[in-house]
Amino acid sequence: MRILALLAMLLLVTTVGAQSKYWGGSSMKFKLNKKNALTLKLQFRDDIPIEFTDGWKHLYQLSYNRELSKRLDLSLGYRATLEQEFFDKQRLYTDFSYSSKKKKRFVRYDIRARLQQDVNYGSEFRQGQTYFRLKPEVSFNTSKWVDPYLGTELFYRFNGKNEFREFRYLFGLEFKLSKRVDLNTQLMRSVELNVKDTESGWVIGTFLKFKL
Repeated sequence: MRILALLAMLLLVTTVGAQSKYWGGSSMKFKLNKKNALTLKLQFRDDIPIEFTDGWKHLYQLSYNRELSKRLDLSLGYRATLEQEFFDKQRLYTDFSYSSKKKKRFVRYDIRARLQQDVNYGSEFRQGQTYFRLKPEVSFNTSKWVDPYLGTELFYRFNGKNEFREFRYLFGLEFKLSKRVDLNTQLMRSVELNVKDTESGWVIGTFLKFKL
């Protein structure tokens, strides 16, 4: 725990002078049967300090989740983005997720591979942006109440670009509020790649997870 606390402190120190954002939201997972579920996610994003003027976004996401095996899951989802009172973008995506799912072990490994298609409203999907995203994470079973985790995510864009476009790394804490409710908090660094005016910044996130 001391090592993880030190890593968190280093991340906070390096945020001085960087542009920061806040991401908050909740997700509700509805279990249909042993292998199938639906997940509804609602999210709010804005610059820090939050002013509810420029830069805010609302995200609405619905996905179908299928358990393929004890460790492998498949998800098909759709997301709509509301920005400045207008629906600005929509997304279709497919996820393949692997998890070691060993609750009694101290270390658990998770990895998600996503293929997504983004497009602005009023445009055809073939004119949008296609990405492949790879997101590995490792979490630590430290107590009954909270588990720390570390992760990275790499974005690769197609559509003739065929290049890496973004890299993220994060540190987080997952609090177990009850058997059906978790609180996920995280500090994430996002860096753009292969663009002229590179932007980077920190994201502070808090997310509630409900299992129904």
